[in-house]
Amino acid sequence: MTMIALAAALAFGTAAPEPAPAPAPVTAPAEQRLTQTINPETDMRRVCVIDTVTGPGSARRYCQSRSLWVAQGTDPLAKR
Repeated sequence: MTMIALAAALAFGTAAPEPAPAPAPVTAPAEQRLTQTINPETDMRRVCVIDTVTGPGSARRYCQSRSLWVAQGTDPLAKR
C-alpha cells in the first residue's frame, strides 16, 4: 500500500507546471525610434569629430552640439 501511495505522490508531485504566458512584444517603441525624424537645427546632442593631421600626437577632438555644427555648415551625422 505504501508503494502505491508513494508512486501516486511522485506522479502528481512531479507534473510539469503550466507554462507562463508569453510577454507582449516590445517592438512598438523601437519602430517609433526608427521613424522619428530629428531636426538638425534644433538637435542639442553633443557630437564629437576627430581631426587627424599627419604626424604623431596631432589628432584633435572637437565637440559641440549638432545644431552648432549645422550652423557652421557641417552635419557630421548626415548620411553620405
